[in-house]
Amino acid sequence: MTDHDFEVVCRDLFSDVLGIPLEIFPRGRDRGVDLRHTGPAGATVVQCKHWPSATQKTLIRRLIMDELPKVRALAPDRYIVATTVGLTVDGKEELRDAFSPYVRSTSDLYGVDEIVAELLRRPDLVRRHFRLWLSSTAVLQTVLNQDQYLRSSWLQRRLPGVADAFVPHEGFERAQQLLDTQQVCVIAGIPGVGKTTVALMLTAWLMGNGYEVHEITQDVDEIGTLWREGTRQVFLYDDFLGRTTLDTPLNKNEDNRLLSVIREIQETPGKALVMTTRDYLLEHARLRYDRLVAPDVSDAVSVIRLTDLHRRVRGQILYNHVHHSSLPPDVKRRFADPKVWRPVVRHKNFNPRLVQETLRLSARRGQDVVAAMRKNLDDPRRVWERIVENELTDEAVHMLEVLFTFKSAGLDYLEESWRSYRKKMNRAADGRTFRRALQLLDGTMISVEQGRVAFHNPSIEDYVRFHLDVGRARFSELLKALVHEEQVQRLVAAARMADGAGILTRLQEHESTVSTIVQAMGGDMETRLWHEDEAGRRIWSGYWRRPSCWTLPRWPRT
Repeated sequence: MTDHDFEVVCRDLFSDVLGIPLEIFPRGRDRGVDLRHTGPAGATVVQCKHWPSATQKTLIRRLIMDELPKVRALAPDRYIVATTVGLTVDGKEELRDAFSPYVRSTSDLYGVDEIVAELLRRPDLVRRHFRLWLSSTAVLQTVLNQDQYLRSSWLQRRLPGVADAFVPHEGFERAQQLLDTQQVCVIAGIPGVGKTTVALMLTAWLMGNGYEVHEITQDVDEIGTLWREGTRQVFLYDDFLGRTTLDTPLNKNEDNRLLSVIREIQETPGKALVMTTRDYLLEHARLRYDRLVAPDVSDAVSVIRLTDLHRRVRGQILYNHVHHSSLPPDVKRRFADPKVWRPVVRHKNFNPRLVQETLRLSARRGQDVVAAMRKNLDDPRRVWERIVENELTDEAVHMLEVLFTFKSAGLDYLEESWRSYRKKMNRAADGRTFRRALQLLDGTMISVEQGRVAFHNPSIEDYVRFHLDVGRARFSELLKALVHEEQVQRLVAAARMADGAGILTRLQEHESTVSTIVQAMGGDMETRLWHEDEAGRRIWSGYWRRPSCWTLPRWPRT
């Protein structure tokens, strides 16, 4: 646990032990107060010291030297110490004498053994604090070393490290509820958002309830081989639809066998199945395999969204990763500065995997970790490039390209422009293909609400702009497929951006096409393109204007 985790647990524990509500304070100079209660009977202060590697001698010396002057200044009616250091009888008496009269007796001094004893009397409190439960000797330190519970060396290596940085959030709680009621949970989400982490924590949760954990590495038939009647078992099937595409289909009848296994597990007490996949692959699979649309699967799906990682959760994730990283202490302290952590936590492209990898690589290479963190978050290519360029279907990629020219579009406009784009490339452009692309992307890379389509996350839009800028789209055909003046304006705005030189060049190359499109749309519109030369001077690189007196019909407006 981190020191903050320890303070939160102590707040709930001692509120129950003392029968009084305790305040907890933000990080900073605490004046000797971690937890406090003020009432008619006076003030009670609880000081929390999470020093798991310290000796009793060091703890006593630091408390007397650093905290005793603060306590005398505060003069509380009662002073309680809670620490992860073990305290002997002699050690408690030395502290009691030093802090008298504020420490009333040695019973106000809680070493790690006393804290554990109090927690064992309160199993509900332990279960409420997932990280506390996960850190208990009954789970990781004991169960991980028992082959009858954990039958995967990969899990044995991964679980302790994942537990260090894990922060429960709404997506995890949804998955936990599903597993509790359905015995099956499919965790879907974008890369790096924490699907495997949630899956591992779910299996750890079940492991603590006496379940054996089995990793599925090939296909669903492994479950039948590992199945043992009368034994509690949880099967973890990570990336069960693969890591890339569905161009290579599931093994013969695997969709039917998977559905049969899901139903068998749901009907058998003491069995559980946890699966993960990228959400766009799940949508693709549902379109290809009708059986995966069955309620058995649909009802067991929990999508982990970036919206689940609200700022408080993001801050805890960043704190945990920094706390447990191999960075030098002086580098870790930089993250205590709000000017450092706030831009990371509030960044539109925040991604736990990106945070973890940045810290790991920076520690290894001796880089400026703060600069590297901001650079990686500003550049969404790490997250989206492999998906867009290698994993999505052509019709889905073309939909993203067309949607970029709108930013947010009505379904009718989007479908008309997408169909025109596909026809100019001699690709299938029927309504069924459009709906398949829409379903594949909906909820993962795009959102469809009240008949309008938009990017699901700003980082996806940023990547599609890069995709267009480096020439990965059929720009000439895309221009000829524009159906609304807003699309021209969007491309112009993208060309004006600092990283829009490639889009600017392509608009210049197709100036006559753009001019024709602008004129054909009717109405009043001016579009100017400009860029800056090496000296920072503005250079006008294009100018189109159509007179308002043209009588061509206007395009219908939304």
